[in-house]
Amino acid sequence: MPKLEILYKYTIYSVQVGRSTISEFCRKHYPSKRKKTIASLIKSSKDDIIFGPRLFVLQDVIVEFIPYQGVPTLNILKEKKKNSAVFNCMATVGSFSLISFERNKNLSVHNRLTYAESTVPSFQGQKKIIDIDPTTFEPEELPAVQKPLKWDDLDWRIYYRMNDPNKSSSRAARDLHVSYKTVLNRLYRIQEDCTIWMPFFPKGYKNYRQSIITLKTKYEMGMKKELEKIDRSSYIYKIGDKLMLHLFLDEYLDLNFLLDLEKNGVIHSVSVSTPLRYYNRFW
Repeated sequence: MPKLEILYKYTIYSVQVGRSTISEFCRKHYPSKRKKTIASLIKSSKDDIIFGPRLFVLQDVIVEFIPYQGVPTLNILKEKKKNSAVFNCMATVGSFSLISFERNKNLSVHNRLTYAESTVPSFQGQKKIIDIDPTTFEPEELPAVQKPLKWDDLDWRIYYRMNDPNKSSSRAARDLHVSYKTVLNRLYRIQEDCTIWMPFFPKGYKNYRQSIITLKTKYEMGMKKELEKIDRSSYIYKIGDKLMLHLFLDEYLDLNFLLDLEKNGVIHSVSVSTPLRYYNRFW
């Protein structure tokens, strides 16, 4: 059995379905294969080739880009981790020293998170990252994703408890003092308002060089569609009027495509940082 093909199909399946079991996946895609063999492959590849699935819903989030301030970056990271509202933080070198994601209702337009996605790549890649050209598509902004307005307190508690949608609903029900049927019924409804993050890294997560790019362009949707043509996931964020791309590179020279896009006026206000340390409450 081709290992990467199975893992890629499982990624696609999880993004489409959300909560599911490996048995259900096998019945649909590999009914004649041994379930235990596929289950072992999937479990051994988690947190390396595949991550998740995780539910993600946009909330009131601000993204802070902190330039070098003459203070050790790890000291700033340590302080950020004390803030319970901060759920994702990266210590970087380059244009910024630290990038943090914080739940905060006091939103300002310039640093408000309005879009976030882990791209589902193309199996074996339709193109290389150095060949990305968003101008093959018409100019178009990414859509602003709205926070769910009809969720009640129990919905939010189920969302946080079942952020991994494949967790035990019975255990969540005991913790939340409701029935498991209530958890499942609400979870399936909650999933409809969520993006399912299921990154796919065929070479293994640690075998890529990571880079954080911020830029402005009128070809936002084209950039997303082009990144979907490469063979590994990318993380795309819209913050205020700029994009933030978290790219996974074979080598840093792959970023040369940015120079050509900038020269041709396709992108501008470009900054580049390399993430070195992470803090994330979910992964």
